[in-house]
Amino acid sequence: MAERLKAKIALVTAAGQGIGRAIAEAFVAEGARVIATDVEVKKLKGLKKATLAKLDARSTADVNALVKEMSRKLGTIDVQVNAAVHVHHNTVLNSTD
Repeated sequence: MAERLKAKIALVTAAGQGIGRAIAEAFVAEGARVIATDVEVKKLKGLKKATLAKLDARSTADVNALVKEMSRKLGTIDVQVNAAVHVHHNTVLNSTD
């Protein structure tokens, strides 16, 4: 790969499977320091060269706490990908955070 994300720190939610995992793996391959999160941390197993963390992206307080902790440990987060989606009896257009 071209290491287009070298020296960047990226936070990826729902990195345990699907699109979130593919993005986390691609970012690692491009040289980013990836913080891979999922509500089910066991799904993050096997994701190499990433910092793994449990995160329920539906909780604003949990997201804020994780960003604060990781920023302190790793530095400023440059890229954020929210691959987590939860729409229950509603639509994305009229859901609250």
